[in-house]
Amino acid sequence: MSALDPQRILAAIQVVHDRFVSDRNDTARGEVLAAALTGVLELTDSAIGFIARIRTISTGSVLSPECVLAIDTQRHAKVVKWLQDTLAAGATGETIPRPLANLARTTEPLLLDYEPRLPALDNLMAIPLSRHGRRWQPVAILAVANRPGGFHSNLVAPLAPLLSACGTVLKAYEDADERAAREAELERSEQRFRTFMDASPCIAYITDPERRVVWASRAFAQQFQIDVNAAIGRAEDDLLPGGMAARTGVIHEQARVADGFVDMLEPIVDANGAVHWWQGAKFPIDGAAGERLVGSLALDVSDNVRMTETLREREAALAESQELARLGRWNWVLETNKLTWDSQFERLCGRPSGDAMGIEDLLDLLHPDDIAPTRRALDKLIDDEARLNLEHRLLVDGEIRELFVVARVRRELEEGAVVLGVAQDVSDRRKLERSRRELDSKARKFESLSVLTGGMAHEFSSLLAGILGNAGIALDDMDHESLAAVCVQDIEAAAERATELTQQMLAFSGRGQFVPEEFELSSLITDFAEVLHAAISESVSIRLSLHPDLPEIEADRAQLRQLIMNLVVNGSEAIGPVAGELTLSTGVDEFGPELLATLVERPEFGPGTYVWLELRDTGSGMDHATQARIFEPFFSTKLAGRGLGLPAVRGIVRSHGGGILVESAPGAGARFRVLLPPARIAAAAQSSERWSRNAT
Repeated sequence: MSALDPQRILAAIQVVHDRFVSDRNDTARGEVLAAALTGVLELTDSAIGFIARIRTISTGSVLSPECVLAIDTQRHAKVVKWLQDTLAAGATGETIPRPLANLARTTEPLLLDYEPRLPALDNLMAIPLSRHGRRWQPVAILAVANRPGGFHSNLVAPLAPLLSACGTVLKAYEDADERAAREAELERSEQRFRTFMDASPCIAYITDPERRVVWASRAFAQQFQIDVNAAIGRAEDDLLPGGMAARTGVIHEQARVADGFVDMLEPIVDANGAVHWWQGAKFPIDGAAGERLVGSLALDVSDNVRMTETLREREAALAESQELARLGRWNWVLETNKLTWDSQFERLCGRPSGDAMGIEDLLDLLHPDDIAPTRRALDKLIDDEARLNLEHRLLVDGEIRELFVVARVRRELEEGAVVLGVAQDVSDRRKLERSRRELDSKARKFESLSVLTGGMAHEFSSLLAGILGNAGIALDDMDHESLAAVCVQDIEAAAERATELTQQMLAFSGRGQFVPEEFELSSLITDFAEVLHAAISESVSIRLSLHPDLPEIEADRAQLRQLIMNLVVNGSEAIGPVAGELTLSTGVDEFGPELLATLVERPEFGPGTYVWLELRDTGSGMDHATQARIFEPFFSTKLAGRGLGLPAVRGIVRSHGGGILVESAPGAGARFRVLLPPARIAAAAQSSERWSRNAT
């Protein structure tokens, strides 16, 4: 046939159209394409043909067979099978004859006579099928072969309407495939989203402009105990608790007009009265029909809020503990020589932490004598990586602060090797230790002096006993009116006074003669009140305020008389020649550890009930420096004083297991209170001591 009949072409187009319109389902694709290919085969008197879509894979463009037909199926069955297999192999990227492979990249009709690489084909005409009006974008190739007499280019133009219809049909099916793929992917995406949201503890839901729920997650249904399907279409306020619904409505309006997220962190009280903290956001979403939807996400973060609050409280407690313990911390990054410290160390060193500080800035704060030892200790720490303990001194506003430092190296941090140091201000502790050493030294000195004094007093006592005895014998044989008798009487008076001093020295040393007996303290004072009045200055009066019913104490009467006499004489001398008053009182009270801690001489029995003796004077008082020395032997602020009265008082009190409280201030007089254990407490302690000795 030299020319194609236009009527037959229109008829073929009509067949393709009718098949396509009658059934647009993908299952009818093969029939529609077969009708189009059959029409071209019949119009061109060709024996074999195929339609193949052009697809793009990783190796390039390939042909994917859609339809392979022959007019005489039985006669050309092998050729049809070969074409199907070859095109199918090419569609997977396998190598096929080049003339067929090149068809996937052609944009113009191609006419081939016999090609040795296609031995089953005598000739071939391949025409790109494009969407209507888009020749530059072929979607498939329609090829016919084995036409008697071969193919001529004048066959292409008359077939254009039919080929255009075939291209449009193929493009429609391709669009349907893409739409189906997108719908499938959308379905998979929705399924992934739902799976993700259902697995999340986060409450999620979407509401329409009337605040009706259009989608909800499984967590939403579990939280509010409602089926997801039952929640769809219901108002948001009907599903949420009252406290949450009111606040959510306000945030919903903000989100509806917002361009982004509206964050929220809200405390909500549930039906049981428990407070739950919810954190989340509301945000606008465009619906399928262009309506303005609002998405909501919320998570119960009550545990996190409580944990954060607990952590904040613990950090505050730690900071307070550091402040009370006077602890500070510093970090030194070795690689960059960057030094930082916390606010507590800032209080210790008096300098804020900065970004450009190095270890030299810390060394500059040290006492000059401590810089080199600290540097050597840090170098040794870096080399040995052992724990470092050292003490050094800081100079802060002219004040020396002593720090105890513990440091070690950590290498597992992001910054590399870091020296972590913790410093404690031990200035007060070191001062206390030095004071205690000084007191211990004084105590040893006093103990040595007490031993020496006791030994000397004992020897003097023996010598004075001989002097008094011989003086008495000599007086018996003398004329009392003679000058010799007067001299011996002076010797006897001086020896008696020396004996009194010796007794005070023995009392101070604790080696005086001790004859314990049980008696009532107020009665003892009453018995020798007249002696007390005679011992003080005429310008000084003494007032007694004695408890009428005191527990008995176990003590040496003579030593207690000496104690009282020494206190009264000391008070009288403190008042001096001016008018004044002494008040001598007794009583019984409970004394706790706080009050006992303030005593100069502390009782050996600890907190409890004590009988007390107190003397107040209206003298000039004492400053702290004087109070610190009044019990030292031979210390006196009076020109005629010997400095043995109050040390003897302290020795007597110590030997009786009692305590002494001293209160005074310049111009305010002085108060001496002596604490003595009742007889039953002393007896119990002695019994316990005897039992302990027997047990050992």
